[in-house]
Amino acid sequence: MKTKNIVLEEYHEIVKLWKDNKITSCEMEFSCGGDSMTDYDFVFYNNKDKKIECKELKDFFEDEVFKRVEFYVNSDGYYMGEYGSVTITLDEEMEVAFDYVKNATSEFSESFTETTEIELNEKEVDFVSKYVGSIVGGEDGNAINYKQDLIVSDEIESVSEKLLEKINDTACDYEFSESSGEPEEVYRFSTRIDDEDVLLLEENKLKIEVSRNHLITRPSDDF
Repeated sequence: MKTKNIVLEEYHEIVKLWKDNKITSCEMEFSCGGDSMTDYDFVFYNNKDKKIECKELKDFFEDEVFKRVEFYVNSDGYYMGEYGSVTITLDEEMEVAFDYVKNATSEFSESFTETTEIELNEKEVDFVSKYVGSIVGGEDGNAINYKQDLIVSDEIESVSEKLLEKINDTACDYEFSESSGEPEEVYRFSTRIDDEDVLLLEENKLKIEVSRNHLITRPSDDF
């Protein structure tokens, strides 16, 4: 275990290296999430804003930065991770000799649900009115839940397949008005508006509820 004197001696050596190389700042670019630090790198700049290579300094800060800065690496399905930079500058008045300023953006996977309408043709209106209890589906497949047992004729099968395709295409391409984030791949749709087991068909327009997660970014807290 290092004694205090040895630690101070190491800091003196690092400060000397920093000054000898005329370094003004170090930028650590990073990204983390999924319970780990996924990527990071250190770039040193001198007083002419030119990049400086120094393995000893890089090795030092590669260990030291994780003692001085808190990174949120643990994802939970809602919080996905963060990315950004840590600016390191020399401040000899501080006990640890260096100042660490984190500037980061956090990513969250938020679910959005909105209602839209689909215009049906005459055959589809007749089919839905007579036979359909609900329609659900999405990225993993689609299904029609019937109100009653029925013999599926070729005509009914054709109408149902085209209807499912129409609803699925609408849900897949739907643009959410309440979200400014990046849409994720998986989407879901249902005719059960607000979880009510009632199919809403007004004249020739069928209402469906579309749900999709979006990747939302917000500034991370400063540490």
